[in-house]
Amino acid sequence: MRPNRRHLLRAGWGTGKTTLGGFVGQRLAHLNPGIPGLVASHNHNHVSVNLVPKLIEHFKAAGTFAGKNENKRVIYLTTGATVQWGSADTPKSLDGNDVGWAIGDEIRHWPQESYTIFQSRIRRVDAAFPAEVLLTTPDMNWIYHEFAEAEDLIQVVASTYENEVNLRPGYIEDQLRRLSPGLAKQFIHAEWYGAEGNAFPEFDRAIHCQDDLCARSRDGLARCHVAVDFGGKHAAIYFQHFDWCERHGTQGCFHVVGEWMPDDLPTYLFTHQLRDNMRARRFEPLKCFPDKAGHATNAQTGVRDIELLQRYGFDCHWSTEPEIISVVGGTDKLRSLLQPAVGKPRLYIDSSLLGSERGICTALESIKTDRNQPRRYQKDKQYEHAVDTLRYGVVNIEPPVDLKARVV
Repeated sequence: MRPNRRHLLRAGWGTGKTTLGGFVGQRLAHLNPGIPGLVASHNHNHVSVNLVPKLIEHFKAAGTFAGKNENKRVIYLTTGATVQWGSADTPKSLDGNDVGWAIGDEIRHWPQESYTIFQSRIRRVDAAFPAEVLLTTPDMNWIYHEFAEAEDLIQVVASTYENEVNLRPGYIEDQLRRLSPGLAKQFIHAEWYGAEGNAFPEFDRAIHCQDDLCARSRDGLARCHVAVDFGGKHAAIYFQHFDWCERHGTQGCFHVVGEWMPDDLPTYLFTHQLRDNMRARRFEPLKCFPDKAGHATNAQTGVRDIELLQRYGFDCHWSTEPEIISVVGGTDKLRSLLQPAVGKPRLYIDSSLLGSERGICTALESIKTDRNQPRRYQKDKQYEHAVDTLRYGVVNIEPPVDLKARVV
């Protein structure tokens, strides 16, 4: 560590970033007697339940802990120094008195506004060892542009493998089965990595498009889930999900067996024709996964779009959990199903769907990444409806890896 420099620990999951943050906090308080410091994480729960207790543990070991005030969010030390804490999801909690040093944990989850406030607080001219210490798993959002080539930055890089001895057996292997190769580079190997151009480079017709994927019972019925997008161009995708797929030798395998991409329709006509479309194909609906936006009242009908689906016999399920509805999380999930870092693909599409102009195959091949957020796709009004629809179904059945998950 060097004074007046920014320090970044760029590390994979489970490497002990927060533990290191607690140790570094004690060290900086020792180097800056009588000078206040600031610690912060991506949300209040993490900073108060994980980071602050680790700080206090080190202060007690050093014999400098003098108490804390939860309401004022401050730790008192016998040296006359204080340590304040805040959370990036509440930017105003980072504002306040000047400090001589600051530690920021999991900054990839921070809004850029919070980081601007956080780093502006380090302005005490009498600090003996002014420092800004940041700890995070890398991501291709604003932190890449801020830190990847910053000349004033001292980086330390640690992959998950470097702490494998302290993780439960099989932890890394389990994560690799859930991550695409690109995400494994970020979250396991701690590399700056982001897809550019095509949003789903893993999709390969030769691998993922196969004949006769639809499983039917003896009576000829195909029991399948249906995902629905109420966007300007209505879309429905029919898929089957197998706890164990004998054909592909995989657990949790998804087969996309049909789709319906009508032109603009009033929602009441769309839901009525969707039911008829399934009957004509001899598809028996299991669960229906609609866009959560359908929970709002439709201006044309005066009822909720989801309620219209329910009136026609669809068993609707949806979520408002941030990790599930996140386009980034859903994109990551689809990519990991198409090509996990370890194991076989778990998402296949029936070859009968190859000819659709804006269907799922064409969409996966054609939709581009968002320039500002490379881990999500562009909302281009052409292919997004097909991808959105499939995303709703997949993430509600099998949620994406929790991008804020911590290893304790």
